[in-house]
Amino acid sequence: MSSRPRTRIIVSTVAVFAVIAVVLGAWAIDSSRQSGRTARGLTIADRPVGGLTETELTAAASELAASYDDAWITIASPAGDLDTTAAAVGLALDQDAVVDAALAVDRDDSALTRPFSWARSFVAARDVPLTFRVDPAALAAGTAELDAANRVAPTEPGIADQNGAIEVVAGIDGQAIDIDALAVTLVDTAEQGSTPIRVEASPVPVPPRFSDADARAVADQATTITATPLALEIGGKSATVVSATLRSWLSAVPGPDGLVLQADQARIVADLPTLATDLGVAPVPASFTVVPDGDDPFGRVEIVDGQLGLTCCAPDSSARIAAALVGGQNTAALDLYPIGPENDKRWAEGLGIVQPVASFTTPHPGGEPRVTNIHRIADVTRGMVIEPGEVFSLNERVGPRTIEKGYVEAPVIYNDVYTSDVGGGVSQFATTIFNAAFFAGLEFDEYQSHTAIISRYPTGREATVSYPAPDLKIRNITPYGILIWTSYTDTSITVTFYSTSWVAGEQTGQSTRPNGPCTRYITERTRTWVDGRTDVDEVIGIYAPGEGIRCG
Repeated sequence: MSSRPRTRIIVSTVAVFAVIAVVLGAWAIDSSRQSGRTARGLTIADRPVGGLTETELTAAASELAASYDDAWITIASPAGDLDTTAAAVGLALDQDAVVDAALAVDRDDSALTRPFSWARSFVAARDVPLTFRVDPAALAAGTAELDAANRVAPTEPGIADQNGAIEVVAGIDGQAIDIDALAVTLVDTAEQGSTPIRVEASPVPVPPRFSDADARAVADQATTITATPLALEIGGKSATVVSATLRSWLSAVPGPDGLVLQADQARIVADLPTLATDLGVAPVPASFTVVPDGDDPFGRVEIVDGQLGLTCCAPDSSARIAAALVGGQNTAALDLYPIGPENDKRWAEGLGIVQPVASFTTPHPGGEPRVTNIHRIADVTRGMVIEPGEVFSLNERVGPRTIEKGYVEAPVIYNDVYTSDVGGGVSQFATTIFNAAFFAGLEFDEYQSHTAIISRYPTGREATVSYPAPDLKIRNITPYGILIWTSYTDTSITVTFYSTSWVAGEQTGQSTRPNGPCTRYITERTRTWVDGRTDVDEVIGIYAPGEGIRCG
């Protein structure tokens, strides 16, 4: 063999070892100089960090972490997108992990590979992987609005009365954003290093807390306890609640340890009036009476205090029924409770009804059937109060005049024709109360005169009434209540209004003019208020010259 090839091998080998020796020497020298610093050529998110001390590296990592706080993040969802920042959703760079990873570069290599890693650092940058973390509480708070927009609460299974039987109503899954999965997605996307960060958040099914089997157990319980009607004992009387009604009251609701049976107290309250009827005693409202007072012809007004009533049922009744039903009992005892009248003594005292403010009397022949009707309507109206601003309707108060109500047949005028009917003669009462209102200065919302002049009534200042029309409606324009008090003799009827003086009326003129074949009477009234103000209005009466003549 020639010595030339052998020589070349020796030379090459020596050259290789010489290079290695040079690299090792240079590595050794440089490593000595770089002791305690990061390896050459390192970057974090494209920021050079090679050759830094641990303190310098920590500062660089802290600066980088701060820059990520304001990184823009978009979380897309079916219900819309949330635009926010990393800090707002608890996403942060893990500074300690990044510093540890940077310091570990080359140090964790084997002794044989370190020089070569060192050599590569002169020709290629090495990027330290990013590590992020998410604060679960901050993420939940920062995405609460997004979660609410996507959230559908699950429907727990329940029970319902269907075709006379209690059946299970199956539960239904809801949906919500999976916060744990979103946290993983945010970290994975952020660690790719690019900003802004965009991730998808798809809602996942959220099952009900309880199963249909749980509801079946409650349905079986409800079926058992409603098989027998529930007896109610109320104030010495009894009522029965049938099974169908009991079933309609029951539902299954979530409890701390599972689904539980519940009786709907609102439904019980709504149904009680139809189940417990004719119970209790109605309250008696406060009222007024007029008693003799020496020589005073008008007497003295006194308040008659109201009386408490009893009604069904006491406020705890629905709770008692619910407890008895759910507890599987067959009876529930309820109480009546006192109830005051709507108009009590305080109401009466506040009306200012203390003195007569107007009175009027009309005469009539005695002993006629119409007198019975006049007295009857006077009795029904006596004691009525017209509150401030209220309108008193005579027909609304009295209603139809019937034999059952004590009225008799007597002469009437219908459509300008004289005839007879049950309740005939009550127009005399209408004329009497009309005149009392006239002199009390009150307003007339509705009235109509007779069609013929009747000598015992003031011509042009009177009113008739029939049912349902014409009606007589009087408006109280004063700030006080007005008590209507009636009295009568065999030959007269009197209506007196009691109140506090506020306004008074007087007739200050009357004129007539033709109204077709008839005559129109215009009666002028001047009203004077307690403060001295006056005004003038008028009432109208139209009269035919004979029976059967229409005035048009």
